[in-house]
Amino acid sequence: MTSLQATSPGTPPDTPPDISAPIPSQMSAAIDRLGEVCETMFGLALRPNGSPIHLSGADLSYAAAISVVRHNGSWELGLFSGAVSSKNFTRAMLALEDDEDPTDEEIVDAFGEIVNMVSGMVKRSRSEREQSEIQIGVPLFLLGSDCSKMVPRVMEIHAQPMGCSDFEGSLLFVWCERTPAGLLSEIAAELEQGGRDDKLALGRVLSLFDELHEFLADTASSSMAAAIEGCQPLVMDLINEEATAAGSVHQAVTRTIATIRSVLDSDHPHTEITLPSALVSRSLEVAKDTDGSTSPTVVERDDEMLETFQEFLEESEDGLDTVDGVLMRLETSGPDSESINQLFRTFHSIKGVSGFLDINDVTALAHTTETLLSDCRDGRRELAGSALDVVFESTALMRRLLGDVRHAVERNAAFPLRSEVHALITALDAVIAGKDPPPRVAASAPRSAEVKPTEVATTKSKLKPVMKIEVDLVEDLESQLRSLHTLSVALGSAPAAQPVAAQLGELASLVHSLHDTSMRMRLVPVSSMFQKMARMVRDLSKKTEKLTRLVLAGEETKIARSIIDKIGEPLVHMIRNAVDHGIESTDERRASNKPLLGTIRLSAWQDNNSVFIEIRDDGKGLRREAILAKAIEKNLISEGATLDDSQVFQLILAPGFSTAPKVTAISGRGVGMDVVKKNIEAAGGEIEISSTPGAGCSFRLVLPLIPRPVTH
Repeated sequence: MTSLQATSPGTPPDTPPDISAPIPSQMSAAIDRLGEVCETMFGLALRPNGSPIHLSGADLSYAAAISVVRHNGSWELGLFSGAVSSKNFTRAMLALEDDEDPTDEEIVDAFGEIVNMVSGMVKRSRSEREQSEIQIGVPLFLLGSDCSKMVPRVMEIHAQPMGCSDFEGSLLFVWCERTPAGLLSEIAAELEQGGRDDKLALGRVLSLFDELHEFLADTASSSMAAAIEGCQPLVMDLINEEATAAGSVHQAVTRTIATIRSVLDSDHPHTEITLPSALVSRSLEVAKDTDGSTSPTVVERDDEMLETFQEFLEESEDGLDTVDGVLMRLETSGPDSESINQLFRTFHSIKGVSGFLDINDVTALAHTTETLLSDCRDGRRELAGSALDVVFESTALMRRLLGDVRHAVERNAAFPLRSEVHALITALDAVIAGKDPPPRVAASAPRSAEVKPTEVATTKSKLKPVMKIEVDLVEDLESQLRSLHTLSVALGSAPAAQPVAAQLGELASLVHSLHDTSMRMRLVPVSSMFQKMARMVRDLSKKTEKLTRLVLAGEETKIARSIIDKIGEPLVHMIRNAVDHGIESTDERRASNKPLLGTIRLSAWQDNNSVFIEIRDDGKGLRREAILAKAIEKNLISEGATLDDSQVFQLILAPGFSTAPKVTAISGRGVGMDVVKKNIEAAGGEIEISSTPGAGCSFRLVLPLIPRPVTH
């Protein structure tokens, strides 16, 4: 999936520079689809207003963009506007009152939902063969100055002003064709104009190389692929200011880009490329990890994302089942802290993963619900009366939203937008503010259901059905095998004079083999789980604007599937915390004389009957004094208590513990490490925490290879 690197003005200039070239037919169709979506879904007659213009970087406030990805490039579609026009449009779209200002989240969600639907309609308008070759990305949201930072140097971004009598102002519907040739030109411009000292420009170069590799993965010659992959460590050296001869390194990358471009433009695209010596030697250096093992190459595939959706839906639906039981108990027995914590953790987990997957309605509803539950957890509000009622409603609507997500994913369609989500969020906000929720109409069907049936994707289900076997059955089988093994050993040790001794010995050997096989059947490699973390770090580094990479090791290590099911969520929380709180900003790392490219290492290895999983970052480390101060404030320890480092660091595992200065969309509500502790202990493991100020910290999970039998 690629991302639009562009912005647009909120209100077009008085004399915009018209584009002389004709509008491509695909984009003309997309403009028609935009008008159709706005009129059909929201009753807004949005129409072109003047001629297309070249996008500039002036007066940008809000944007959402999406990729229509092909095998050799992509169309980037987006909606952009200034603050006033964006609010006016969103107010009209959501039917808000004139004095009611939409939030930033509502504005970008509105933009994102529209481009999502437009991109899906564009895809469905293509032939069946083309549809199978096209993928729709997830929206990229930009706010304020983030927009102007993303203006490309040479690739043209075209914008069509769009107006409507239902709101004052103008929106820009933008598009850009991104091809390998265009990406190479953009990389060359970044290297030339940004030079070797512009860290943001070099960071964009890394992202462009990833995009180029994605487009050419199936068509590039081996030498071209090596050239593209070999340039990246050199760019990392420039970012980290570790290149011994920065000028020569910069020239080597620039020459390689020019060579790749000339080969692509020639009639012989498979011509072998001779790599500069600097590129060859550096590629050999990074081909080995610190322990001498080959570093894994993370490849993003559609099947992995589908698996992520499957796991998210299963875990979320199971979580809502638990929530229903807890709410019923609370209604009859009254609130208790552990039950509220359980509700909070469920909605927090749904919010975290749905945000990663860009399921906007689910994220918005989960976020607002967990905010109410956070107030209840902290004693600012009782979970009773109207507060309990709206949480019941939120759970029911969340279940319907997850059904919409499953339906959309199975049919390769855009996520529908339910009109009742905004109404319920308004009710939740009212309760959070201590007011009575406003009256609401009955739940309606998804707005996207109004799309004509012929426009709905009809591809067959892509979510693989999963059959779950109760753990009790597996444990019973193991218990029976152990008993049979014990019996066979006893019989096998009978006097040899007995005529059945040889047969019994053979039986003992067979039973031992069956026992060993049953154990191995439960083991799976951690590779699939690790690779999902790599994709998550990539997205989180963009959202936090931090230069961060994830290094994987020991992906072949195996562990029981039931344990993997328990540690997936803890790993998500710890990786998110490492990016959001552990890795410093570029300026902070420069001031500390550290490599500007932050590194998180996710490793696994087996030792006897234990598996170790370690998350180590090279960030700022844990703040001992801040942890102690927060622990005293929350009455976890008494003032003046003497604790060693290990005991201090274990305090962060307490429920609701957080030293984050502010709550972010990524972490900071003090729930993550509580979830980690509960899940790791449920898997029969423990957590070891170490940290060095200024050098980073390590979380080591010590887990059993297979679940330990429960003793009574």
